[in-house]
Amino acid sequence: MPDRENLIFKKGLDFAERGQYTEALACFDRAVTLNPSDASAWNNRGIILGELGRYSEALACFDKAVAINPDDPAAWNNRGIALAELNRISDIHVHFDAPVTRDANSSTDECKRTVTASSTHGELINISPNHRSEEWHCRGLELLECGQYSESLTCLDKAIEINPDNTGLWYAHGHALVNLMRYSDALTSFDNAIAINPDFAGAWLAKGHALASLKHYPAAIISYRRAIEINPDLPEAWYNHGIALTELGQYTDAVAYYDKAVEINPDFPEAWYNRGIALAELGRYADAVTSYDRAIEINPDFPEAWYNRGIALAELGRYADAVTSYDRAVEINPDFSESWYNRGIALAELGRYADAEISFERGIELNRKK
Repeated sequence: MPDRENLIFKKGLDFAERGQYTEALACFDRAVTLNPSDASAWNNRGIILGELGRYSEALACFDKAVAINPDDPAAWNNRGIALAELNRISDIHVHFDAPVTRDANSSTDECKRTVTASSTHGELINISPNHRSEEWHCRGLELLECGQYSESLTCLDKAIEINPDNTGLWYAHGHALVNLMRYSDALTSFDNAIAINPDFAGAWLAKGHALASLKHYPAAIISYRRAIEINPDLPEAWYNHGIALTELGQYTDAVAYYDKAVEINPDFPEAWYNRGIALAELGRYADAVTSYDRAIEINPDFPEAWYNRGIALAELGRYADAVTSYDRAVEINPDFSESWYNRGIALAELGRYADAEISFERGIELNRKK
């Protein structure tokens, strides 16, 4: 490294150590201008931007760092922290798929990975307590995506101890608890997230999920409505509002909410499927079949959609078509006892009694195993 560049880099480190982040940023700005291929300078610039709360810009720096040096785990890890701070939770698992080899037996000790910027100059920026919180946060999200919910919760607890005013932390904490089926505890976490940021639509939506899991459907509807008020273009909020209405037997209203969900996202198979369920409850079997058809078009391997399509067709007296639907359902899921049983009913209606008996016996056998 040329002496001038090295001097600027060291000066940036010195400013950072003293918490003079604006001055440090100016140095790293100069460093990446002098040498745009210096991954370490980009990494440290990203850390400084993170300390200044400028996470989108920090993410761009970490992107530059890993593009230059894809084998730098610290840069990848810092990138994950930036994603976490931006509440881009859905991107976290994609991020970790590239640099991290997951071990099903990984322990919470792995949460202690260093998040400091690796430096080809042999020097590192000391990390503030908030950055340590981000480290725990990032690791907690990784474990959450791996399905290691108890370990994730441990990491997120650590992060919250350091930084209890982070909305994203409480939000992730709630999701870990939901996956552990601790719905009442999850409500507390989502409420904490909402207390910090009342306009966080995702937290209202997640709160609704937890309430619905506790069968508190009227309360869940209130949460879903709040999510919709904040973000009317959130199809999951309209969809789950419809689910809660279906559970309350309010099928006509439920259809209206499913309609809105598929208007926003036409490729939402679960919304089309549950729309079909509500229509069938209203006796609108032909419309239900159309809805199931759309769900199957999007996801051909959706056994419940094929099964309920068969029921609707049977209600319309279309027994041969119903058998075809049941056949597809049990092809996808051979242990689908209800589909075998209803297949038998349709076959009997067609006068195919021997085949019906075989189908009934298969359904009965599977039920005994449950």
